[in-house]
Amino acid sequence: MKINNTNILYACLLTCGMAANAYAIPEQEVNDSLQTAQPLTDANTHSVEGMMGNAGDRATKDVDYFTFQAQAGDVLEIDIDNGTFDSILAIFDDTGTLQRMNAYSTDIDEGSVSIMDARIDAFVAPKSGLYTVGVSSVPRYFLDGGTVLNDGLLTRAGIYTLAISGITTPSSVKQINIEVKPGSNDLPPLNPRSRGKIPVAIMGVAGFDVSSIKQETLRFGASGNEESLSRCQPESLDLNSDGQTDLLCHFENSVAAFQSGDIEGVLKGETDEGIHFEGRALLKVLPSRRK
Repeated sequence: MKINNTNILYACLLTCGMAANAYAIPEQEVNDSLQTAQPLTDANTHSVEGMMGNAGDRATKDVDYFTFQAQAGDVLEIDIDNGTFDSILAIFDDTGTLQRMNAYSTDIDEGSVSIMDARIDAFVAPKSGLYTVGVSSVPRYFLDGGTVLNDGLLTRAGIYTLAISGITTPSSVKQINIEVKPGSNDLPPLNPRSRGKIPVAIMGVAGFDVSSIKQETLRFGASGNEESLSRCQPESLDLNSDGQTDLLCHFENSVAAFQSGDIEGVLKGETDEGIHFEGRALLKVLPSRRK
């Protein structure tokens, strides 16, 4: 087990002539298994100053794991820089299945000191979810499930910088489908001077259950911030016959604040789980009559 001492780590970095990355965070032990991997949660913490073994060790059986969220289609670059040992990099999906592994780079990239700084180029995330990067040293290669080949061997201790790039941040607002005046084949006309109500269907889909909507948070109108809700119908509906339950709500036209020239209505709300959502639908606002 390594000593979890940030001062010792940075003293070693400076002794070796390495300036700590301003956006990097120190490795935190214990992180020697998939189950105890160190989470990298913020955009500026996908760079880590790490260490194989304890400060002052010449040999070690250490291995480090780090987890992060990636989105389907993200093209990731995972790189060891400034390493002082023969590094191995691996990436696992959320089931612990080994996706890629590399022990030597074919060239020396910026930040690396030799081809012994491992690098995984252009890893395309096959799905959105949790991924884990493992760092080890030759010949302690990774296997499925996060186990290590030659796990009993002692290898050279050292320090390294791990950099992960290409991660995109998912939108904090879920986009949903809505229909204004459902059942109309044409653009629904709205009279901005009317004192009536506007029916809006919130369409349920797999992964979005309309029964989870906190109805008191619903807003609808020209900007989506208008507190125009009148009521939602209590009965279950499947307005588009897709097998998913939809929710039909009615909003006060006079509060929705549509004006001539507006081309869409915006609905916003929140679920019981705290997920914010937004839907947009085209409409036609009738010109105001001349006095």
